Amino acid sequence: MSAVTGRPTGEFIRWFMGEFRRVGITQFLFYPRSGCEVEYLSEEWFRVIQNGLEAGGELGYSSIWV
Repeated sequence: MSAVTGRPTGEFIRWFMGEFRRVGITQFLFYPRSGCEVEYLSEEWFRVIQNGLEAGGELGYSSIWV
């Protein structure tokens, strides 16, 4: 599981999720928490999640939880 903090770029999300996948993780959970600079449920929030979904598909994750 990973808390969304700051303003993560698509490139950072793909790298971060790639590191989890590299060690065998096959499922990933995104959740907002304090420190997140992206307004929850805003268009920008959904872009962050879309980046994660796309990265998860490319990296072969079995499940992405939001």
